[in-house]
Amino acid sequence: MKVFDFESSKIVGSFSDIHKGPIRIVKQILDTNRILTGSLDKTAVLLDYNTSQLLTTFHHPSPIKDIAIHPSGFNFAIVGGPEMTIYDIRKSSKPLFEVKRCHFEGVTQVQYMSTGDRVITTG
Repeated sequence: MKVFDFESSKIVGSFSDIHKGPIRIVKQILDTNRILTGSLDKTAVLLDYNTSQLLTTFHHPSPIKDIAIHPSGFNFAIVGGPEMTIYDIRKSSKPLFEVKRCHFEGVTQVQYMSTGDRVITTG
């Protein structure tokens, strides 16, 4: 994975071997230098793109299809398979909670409402 700078037209960051499978989704945590990647290897990885450091790895029971960052920037939701997992970035990689059967056929998308008090999933 590479980070490109439009102004300089150069690669300003690079990450390799952060996942064992293909990366499916990349999200920036607003107003920070951190990004969150989700992979078909069932992991989400928190990275610092200024230092190219891997900060934390989060686990999900199924291959990851989508990630949504809470408006506060502190929580995020991972979906894939029939499950949804919610994590707090400030705490350990232990989930805040898990929904085992969010959708019978599998969850494909997730989005927090702008107020942050609800999450929408599709499947």
